[in-house]
Amino acid sequence: MNGEGGAHTQVRADKSLDRRFAALQGCFFAGYAGTSFFSYLLLQKGVSNVLIGMLGGLTSCVSTLVQPVWGLLCDRRRCYRSFYLLSAAAMLVVYTWIIRAGTTAELAVCAALSGMFINCIQNMGNGWVAALNAQGRAVNYGVSRSCGSLAFAIMAVALGWALERFGHRGLVGGMTLAGLCCAAVSSTIPRPKALPRTAEDAPGPGMGEGLRVLTGQREYMLVVLSGFFAMAGVAGINAYFSAYLAIMGAGATAVGVGNFAYAIAEVPFMFLSRALLERFSFRRLFTVCLLAHALQCALVGLSPNYTCAILAMLLQGLSFGTLVPCLQSYTAGHVDARYTAMAQLFTSSVSLSASMVFGSLAASLLSVWLPLPAVFLALSLLPLGGGLAFWFGVGAKGGEQAE
Repeated sequence: MNGEGGAHTQVRADKSLDRRFAALQGCFFAGYAGTSFFSYLLLQKGVSNVLIGMLGGLTSCVSTLVQPVWGLLCDRRRCYRSFYLLSAAAMLVVYTWIIRAGTTAELAVCAALSGMFINCIQNMGNGWVAALNAQGRAVNYGVSRSCGSLAFAIMAVALGWALERFGHRGLVGGMTLAGLCCAAVSSTIPRPKALPRTAEDAPGPGMGEGLRVLTGQREYMLVVLSGFFAMAGVAGINAYFSAYLAIMGAGATAVGVGNFAYAIAEVPFMFLSRALLERFSFRRLFTVCLLAHALQCALVGLSPNYTCAILAMLLQGLSFGTLVPCLQSYTAGHVDARYTAMAQLFTSSVSLSASMVFGSLAASLLSVWLPLPAVFLALSLLPLGGGLAFWFGVGAKGGEQAE
């Protein structure tokens, strides 16, 4: 059963749809790879570590707030394609503006626009896949999302090289081209059918009711909040990773290789996520990935040079590469069918975006008194706490879908 109001639906495989979603994720994350140079661009402009963390937190804060709203719009209007087109335009406008910005206020506006139209779109496909699967299509989310990680990894290196070889226009041009390809691919993917209403005058899904339904499920909220603490720890690394490598002597190409390393590590885990979820209980798999976030933070903090820091980020596969499909699968199986897209984006807004706000700001404040390695070690306590809270907070059958 797909949550309250859901029902079993005969599923039919559609390899063509799998390929189109793989292309969609690949093209989007190829452009999204440019956002990994955000802190690097700010460092080149002479922005302080504290302000870099605050701007990263602002991006995540805006993304957190708008994701449930965009999800509700998609549940009502099935307007997924429009958001991918807006994202392509935002990549060109926002990153051109960041490069030319001369004041903190301009950078703040750019950070907010990025959160509203770029960062939050990375999880838009989750709801689209869940909605189509609920209507009988068999889209393999893990395979398509792994193509996104692969594209991110390759483009992180390519954009780092382009930034060094052609300057800022190489970065912005690559992002914009990938974004336009993504928008084109989205036009080939079918819109989910609108959900039937129980009466002619029945209202569509509402934000207030949707939030009450979601937050009223104890185990679901425990899963989401555990993900929040896991990602909050890694958020401090993500906010400073490019700048951290640069501080240790890495150039733009090496920064690109660093971003390639942790993104490519996600690919096998996301590709095999369906098999992993079938082989292991959700409780065990989710706990392992939460604790892997803690180990990742600690090892990056203990790294003596940028090469070791890059190698430590290879744990991204077991941590983030397992966390994302776990959250998508759990949410798809435990929510009211009327709120498919909203639930997916609410999950990501809390676990993957609000966590970035908290983690970025915590890292920014800690960096006032501590060097970055010590900041990363301190932040490792957050995912450790999230993993322990989840393991002891759910029963032995935690995460299983009720029939």
